Amino acid sequence: GVLDNGFTKQAGFDVPINYQYESVMDIVKKGSSILVGGAMTVYRGQLAHNLAKINLSTGVIDQTFTQSASGFNGAVYSVVTDGTSIYVGGNFTSYRGVAASNIVKLDAVTGNMDSTFNPGSGFTNSVRAMVISGNSICATGAFATYDGLGAKGLAKLDKDSGALDTTFSTATNITGGGELGSVISVVGSSLFVGGYFSTYRGTGAEGIAKVDLTTGALVGGFPHATVFGSFIVQGLAYDGTSLYLGVCPSAGQYQSV
Repeated sequence: GVLDNGFTKQAGFDVPINYQYESVMDIVKKGSSILVGGAMTVYRGQLAHNLAKINLSTGVIDQTFTQSASGFNGAVYSVVTDGTSIYVGGNFTSYRGVAASNIVKLDAVTGNMDSTFNPGSGFTNSVRAMVISGNSICATGAFATYDGLGAKGLAKLDKDSGALDTTFSTATNITGGGELGSVISVVGSSLFVGGYFSTYRGTGAEGIAKVDLTTGALVGGFPHATVFGSFIVQGLAYDGTSLYLGVCPSAGQYQSV
């Protein structure tokens, strides 16, 4: 629990006033570095537009990956890696001056956008969380469509091409409540998604849904219908036997269960 003063400096991230309660939103380890996504403009005096790659030992920013001239023009909520590439989701419309609607695939070394991953017009609203499963990437958030196709709150994409899996992704996946997915996790052949919603494909599912990773259908035997009501599921962990959830009321005051 002792603070690492070699890594941690007084001059860290500078957060815009409109995101004062949402600074660092996701951290993922990649080799000897960490990738930090959020709503920030500066790290240790250098411009870092909502995503920074930082040396794990020294805390020094990677200036090849994190270019001071440009980056994301909006908040980054989720960062995941398959070991070779970096996938970034959030609430943005461009990256390094190129159009990018809430999701991009980047080279892990240069930070350059991978043009072989083609989301078309992308997501209509923010991506809040993502997870990689095999050759797919699953995303949840506040969106209704992906590249003009129905994908309400939950979508499954080919992680190489960016093509939408239209069997899994439908226009009625996450509905009701705030129509928002905020956390996601793969457990075996199922996918858990949590957030602020009341139905999934027309069936009651309050705040948490367990779905088949192939078809996207609700998995039977899980108590979906009356779990959290108006509460938002913000955290999710599975230990092989039990599912642990962190929730807060929709008004924003955190509680624990």
